[in-house]
Amino acid sequence: MLSNWQDVERTFRSLERQMNRSFFGSEPQSTDWLDATVTSDEAGLNVALHVPGVLEENLRVTVEDGALVVSGERTIEVPKGYRPRLREREAGKFSRSFRLSSQIDVESVVASLKEGVLTVHLPKRKELKARQVVVTAS
Repeated sequence: MLSNWQDVERTFRSLERQMNRSFFGSEPQSTDWLDATVTSDEAGLNVALHVPGVLEENLRVTVEDGALVVSGERTIEVPKGYRPRLREREAGKFSRSFRLSSQIDVESVVASLKEGVLTVHLPKRKELKARQVVVTAS
């Protein structure tokens, strides 16, 4: 029986080493877990990003250089005195960007977080009506 327990412990130590290399103390190499859904209507675009376990204060949404950039960090707390044995949710920093059309009104972008889904509304610019410009002689 002791031999079997030692095998279990050895397996857990191996898993722990793999997890430490993969998740702890390092940034994930990809944002494959950061699923997005983009929809549109007459008013503009809506980008929904699935960010389970990410707190509002750990999210940053910016519009810069013609792109929507969503970045943040997901932390996973381990109770004091415990060691993680298995983690199926990635922890660490992430960033994802989306190229924006010039038709987006970047001054009116709004974002909200509800039940692990970050929704960013990107309204279209209001069309400027053509107007006659008066020419004066000087």
